[in-house]
Amino acid sequence: MNWPQDEDKYELIEIIGSGGSASVWKAKCLENDQFVAIKVIDLEHGNSSFIDEIRQEIHTMTMTRHPNLVKFYAVFPTEKYLWIVMPLLEGSIHDIMHAVSPEGLKEETVGYILLEVVEALVYFHSTGRIHRDIKAGNILVDTNLCVYLADFGVSASMLDAGSRINKRQTFVGTPCWMAPEVVEQNNKGYDQKADVWSLGITALEMMYGAAPHSDLPAMKVLIKTLQRDPPGPPPETSSKMKSFIHGCLKRSPQERLSMKELFGILQAWAAAKKSRIPNGKQQLGALLGQYVEYKLTASLRSPSASIISALVMAREPPVVPAVLAPLAACLTMYLELAGGCQSLRNSCS
Repeated sequence: MNWPQDEDKYELIEIIGSGGSASVWKAKCLENDQFVAIKVIDLEHGNSSFIDEIRQEIHTMTMTRHPNLVKFYAVFPTEKYLWIVMPLLEGSIHDIMHAVSPEGLKEETVGYILLEVVEALVYFHSTGRIHRDIKAGNILVDTNLCVYLADFGVSASMLDAGSRINKRQTFVGTPCWMAPEVVEQNNKGYDQKADVWSLGITALEMMYGAAPHSDLPAMKVLIKTLQRDPPGPPPETSSKMKSFIHGCLKRSPQERLSMKELFGILQAWAAAKKSRIPNGKQQLGALLGQYVEYKLTASLRSPSASIISALVMAREPPVVPAVLAPLAACLTMYLELAGGCQSLRNSCS
């Protein structure tokens, strides 16, 4: 399908995320009536490093193709902005946990998510790339309960002009998920095994509801990463899942398992009990349904966000009278989300 590369071909509906010089909008493509997510990037106020991240993200999304990696439909500049049109996904695992399961996820749910993420990472590493920011906030899910790895802004290639680079040395990532060798910043550098460490921390994040040391300032987190023994899973965790996590969280990168080896462990974990994957998927579906309802409730309590968004980005005066605009925004959002909730209930029943 050819997607239009013209801002007038899309209707911006509401902001679903923002930060720095970029915002993410729920939008509708007027040519095919499909809902999409559009990342709108302010080119005038973004610094050089931010622009480099965007360039890297676009390059990576262009060069990689996998069912569990977020793709984009179109990229085009407007007068002041760069628009990246992508599939509309329901939310991140981090946001779902924070909203409806702050105590963490069941092992079956974690295993279902990890299987899809690790399969994507096996492919991603095979292309000579390293993600460098694996965490629950960068794992997204859609209404079909497909899981996606996203946010390639700080990813890097381990190839240079056709030759393999043995190590990277840039201090990049999010503190709680950074591998010891990334924190150390020594001459040895790091490679794709840094992603393996981050994956192990992400598994613990999903099990406990938060990453280890996430309640501490960034500097203390980095110190603990270097000085403390690697964290471990809850005691009731199955032996196969413990093997997976311990295979990720070895202080020495050379002792960590590869993504292929980790994928094999997860397959063995799934085969040990045939009900694990169906149960994990069903549990994720139930959580996603609760999350959609949570977003609906939050939006109805505070409709001002939608109104402000419309005022900021409107290209023409609204047709709806100003007095009725809040009610119209709430009703529209309610109908859309209520339909989504019912669909999720039907798929999980």
